[in-house]
Amino acid sequence: MNVYYDVKQVGFCFDQNRIPVTLLTDQRQFRINKVFDTRHVLLTGGRAVRYTCLIEGKVRYLYFWNGRWLLEGHERTEEQEDAGEILYM
Repeated sequence: MNVYYDVKQVGFCFDQNRIPVTLLTDQRQFRINKVFDTRHVLLTGGRAVRYTCLIEGKVRYLYFWNGRWLLEGHERTEEQEDAGEILYM
């Protein structure tokens, strides 16, 4: 099941486009290795900008929606919670 994590801050590389390079959640900071695609999409409640990113070797969607950043991830299993994993992406 997909869940969305609030992103507190996003660092950008300002070339010709605004490309995210890092993101900070409540628990961790992540380096965005590559952005493959940027497009406008419809989410419940309106339009968003979706970035298809490579983060720590996994392809993930990062959304900018209603002035907020959201990172798509997956729910943690009980084993991951017991092991103390903070964020499962």
